[in-house]
Amino acid sequence: GLPLAIELAAARTRLLPPAALLARLDRRLPLLTGGGRDVTARQQTLRGAIDWSYDLLAAAEQQLFRQLAVFVGGWTLDAVAAVCYASAGRGGDVLDGVEALLNQSLLRQEDTGDGEPRMLMLETIHEYAREKLDASGEAAALDRRQADYFLALAEAAAPALSGPAQQQWLAQLEQEHDNLRAALRWALSQPDGEQAARLAGALWPFWDAHGHWQEGQRWLEAVLAHPHRASGAVRARLLQGAATLAYNQGDLAAASPLFAQSLALWREVGDPREIAAVLYHQGLIARALGELGPAQAFVEESLGLLRGGDDPAGRARALTLLGHILRAKSDPRAAQARYTESLALFRQAADTAGIARMLYSLGNMARELVGPQAAELLYAESLALQQALGEQRGIANTLEAQATTARDQGTYGRAAALYTQALELQRRLNNSGAVVSCLVALGALATDEGQWEQARALLEDGLSRARQLNNQWLITASLENLAELAHQEGQREQAHALFTEALTRYRQLDNAEGIAISLRGLGQLALQAGAWREAAALFQESLALLREREFPGQVMQAVSGVIALLGAREDWAAAARVCGVARGLQARYGPRLRARVQEVYAQVEAHTRQHLAEPVFQAAVQPASDLSLEEVVSAVSSILAAVIAEP
Repeated sequence: GLPLAIELAAARTRLLPPAALLARLDRRLPLLTGGGRDVTARQQTLRGAIDWSYDLLAAAEQQLFRQLAVFVGGWTLDAVAAVCYASAGRGGDVLDGVEALLNQSLLRQEDTGDGEPRMLMLETIHEYAREKLDASGEAAALDRRQADYFLALAEAAAPALSGPAQQQWLAQLEQEHDNLRAALRWALSQPDGEQAARLAGALWPFWDAHGHWQEGQRWLEAVLAHPHRASGAVRARLLQGAATLAYNQGDLAAASPLFAQSLALWREVGDPREIAAVLYHQGLIARALGELGPAQAFVEESLGLLRGGDDPAGRARALTLLGHILRAKSDPRAAQARYTESLALFRQAADTAGIARMLYSLGNMARELVGPQAAELLYAESLALQQALGEQRGIANTLEAQATTARDQGTYGRAAALYTQALELQRRLNNSGAVVSCLVALGALATDEGQWEQARALLEDGLSRARQLNNQWLITASLENLAELAHQEGQREQAHALFTEALTRYRQLDNAEGIAISLRGLGQLALQAGAWREAAALFQESLALLREREFPGQVMQAVSGVIALLGAREDWAAAARVCGVARGLQARYGPRLRARVQEVYAQVEAHTRQHLAEPVFQAAVQPASDLSLEEVVSAVSSILAAVIAEP
């Protein structure tokens, strides 16, 4: 800061405590007065000091100085040339004028790293310059030219935010965000509001990408409430932006009607690319609500509109949604194929953000279909791209995925740290759905570690939030994990009620994996109650759903339950044979099995070995090795059938 400013502020502390002084520093010039009477006038007040510097300037330099106050948070030489020189019809050289102000210490220069200088004023100097501008009669014209310049910048950036130059454009918009805010404030003060509508419509993809969701939503709401005279296409874009930012924050109830209004306007305009984009988002909402049929109809219409057109990124987004739907239907191989197609299209479009999202999605599939090490490579590549773009949502999602990989490998400390980091970032973004996802993941991790009180607090918080959002997947995942916690705590009745509710919801969602998990949980409860035939029937039904689906971890957990069931019946020979089947499962799918799943199996195998002579146990387990999931399910189901058939 300025030494004089510090001296004057210190003098005010006789009257105002520091907190009260700080609250008044938004207007420094009237506050920072009262210097000693034995010094010159320019040393008695901060305004006097700046007046002295201002009076030393030539008339043209004074005009430039006050006109630069139209910028907020800094500016480029190009912006000065356009707003203060070319548009104003003034003569002189931009460099000469700016250099003169730098020499008087009225401006500062900062290095932006791209070789182009950026100028700024200290806040106190800016306040003084703005007062001079407002008193000059030039402010109205300068504000308009500033808004014109930054509207042109935003509209030039908008189509490039999904192409090869997106990183540079996003960085430039972030750098100019204060100027863009000033332009929006001015444009909203104008009666017609058209400039505000165009500017907000051009900016919302930037707000979306950089996580300025709450701020962006406030601007869009203000513009939509303004009686502007914008075209149907501009209003459709505004509604689309407001819907997208509401969706990002988990507000499906607000997003859905906004998307519907936007779609109706785009259909009137007749823009197939924009219609397809809105249909994609409507599909995302339908999927979140558990309505997979309507979600698929939206994606098919979107793909139909884009077929044969020149929009590879649009087709990639639609195929991404199709992949999400297929994964929700418990078909990870088909989902992986759609994501791979999407990645190729995003690469064709040189869309770095899309490439990063697909690497993340393919990482999720690799975690399920290959193992955590393959997933980590994809997540690391995705994260590096997201960080370069400043894509906060993608960074947070990838951190959560890396946490899940750490949990799979049994490195619980790293998992907790990554989940917490992701949760903090999602909270800053106000990404309500992702906050729930992180809370549930942390709750499941605490359950794994036996921290039941902490797990219950996290999971109940997650369930409450999920119900408020009406996100059916998050509600059901919360119930499933609360059921497992209650099971671990020995609260059988509560666990039974929760598993039953989760089962009902998974059936409504047509999610085979979730149905199988819930059936297995109910089977474990029946086993603990001594209802062996009921337990056997539930395990068998769970395994039947998994026979042709690639979920080896779920199959291994069911098999471990079957071994425990046979042990409870003291049928140790059969239990040993199933241990052989489990070893065959490990031989083929070992890297894909979570550490916790392997630990549970090791416990039931060790318990079985205690009840058999070692040669007998080894003879029982040796024949089975490197089995397919279908072979595992068939072998175990035949043993369960015998249990069910017993009188």
